[in-house]
Amino acid sequence: MFLHLGNNVIISKKDIITILTIEEKIGVINKFFLKKASSDGILKSISKKKVSCIITVKKIYLSHISCDTLKKRANIKF
Repeated sequence: MFLHLGNNVIISKKDIITILTIEEKIGVINKFFLKKASSDGILKSISKKKVSCIITVKKIYLSHISCDTLKKRANIKF
């Protein structure tokens, strides 16, 4: 099965490691993690507004769709 992350981006549910909420105040470790992912070319921002972070086997996606909505769509419990 697949999960729609927004803006015509679809990923395989089997590749999902976790789905996290992005808060306005991002901690130092999270900032470093996202900066490193960006410099490594594995970070994909789907929209300007970033509400959730979807970590998969190969990429990290930042989506405007809420974490709860994505989890319900995927029928995944973390």
